[in-house]
Amino acid sequence: MGTKAGTEKGGCEDTPISVSDSKRSCLGNRIPYPTKCVGKLSAPVGWLSHSSMRRLQAILENENQEARLITQRMLDTEKGFVKDLDSYLSHRGTLELRKKELLHVRWTEHVWMPIQKNIRDHLLLRQGNKAEKMRSTILHYLEHCNTKVC
Repeated sequence: MGTKAGTEKGGCEDTPISVSDSKRSCLGNRIPYPTKCVGKLSAPVGWLSHSSMRRLQAILENENQEARLITQRMLDTEKGFVKDLDSYLSHRGTLELRKKELLHVRWTEHVWMPIQKNIRDHLLLRQGNKAEKMRSTILHYLEHCNTKVC
């Protein structure tokens, strides 16, 4: 698939390079047509020189590196935020559990124990057989309730 323009100008035939013989460029599948003649180089119109291509590749690599750094900083910030949020939620759950435990202890000390003491005191003041029988029944009930709670 040579061209006649090459043979007319210098006696050499221009042949295209196949895709398998050369690397694909970032410009697509267009491949330059070098001549077979020694010392005669022809570059197609619209192609960049080798040094321009290297310079553009270096700029592209620098931009890619900067983009990686920016995204890595964002990912690190996100990971730190998620870690802090997880720590906060865990700490908050622990605090809520501790609050419930303290509320239960306070209720037991300030409500349950005084009521139980008043009932026992009231029953101890009662005298007589009927009161004694009722007293033992209620004390038995209170002991039964205490074993269920603890």
